[in-house]
Amino acid sequence: MKPSIPLKAVVLLLVIVAGSRPALGQLLRGYGLKAGVTSSDVRSPDLDLGREEALTLDTKRRTGIVVLAYLEWLDLPAFSIVTEAGYVQRGFATESNARDAQNNPAGTVRLPTRFDYVSFAVQAKVRLPNGFIRPYAVAGPRIDIFVGDRDEEGTLASSYSTTAFGGTIGAGLETPRLVPVTLFGEVRYNFDVTNSLPDVPRDAYNNAFDLLIGLRF
Repeated sequence: MKPSIPLKAVVLLLVIVAGSRPALGQLLRGYGLKAGVTSSDVRSPDLDLGREEALTLDTKRRTGIVVLAYLEWLDLPAFSIVTEAGYVQRGFATESNARDAQNNPAGTVRLPTRFDYVSFAVQAKVRLPNGFIRPYAVAGPRIDIFVGDRDEEGTLASSYSTTAFGGTIGAGLETPRLVPVTLFGEVRYNFDVTNSLPDVPRDAYNNAFDLLIGLRF
């Protein structure tokens, strides 16, 4: 299953906000886009099957993309609220031993498993109000809606929950408004608090580090 990135929805959101901004007045500090890369993995506690050794899921991090549209509320010097929505890639990678045509060892093969989500988040944002480069911190809850997968092994994705609840914490640097936009860079960590495999013996919790750049109008 290969879902299309909901870029049309992101653009539509920006158009709607741009048209209504004069009516919102001081309630809306700005709106914009942020995008970048994400390094994701799945935390899965060891599975005890009553054997001498527990079954361990040995996964590696995989790299994906993030595209988000956002609204920033409350035009206060040091505090605001950010609501965002967009497309994120999560998942993990595994490595297995490869063999050649003569069944001889031929190194390892990396098998990526990609999970696609539409993500919604609300974050409190606190910043230093003065200076040309202004540091800030964000934190808040998040819900991810599972919309598809690219699973090379074809095992976990069919069992994945349609929703994942979690949180996001991060920090960034932004410039004052440079006509007509503000520029910023942001690093953050996303973690799940709900199990994405509730109907099978193994648990799975997504986690990811995002590196984003963005602009605010």
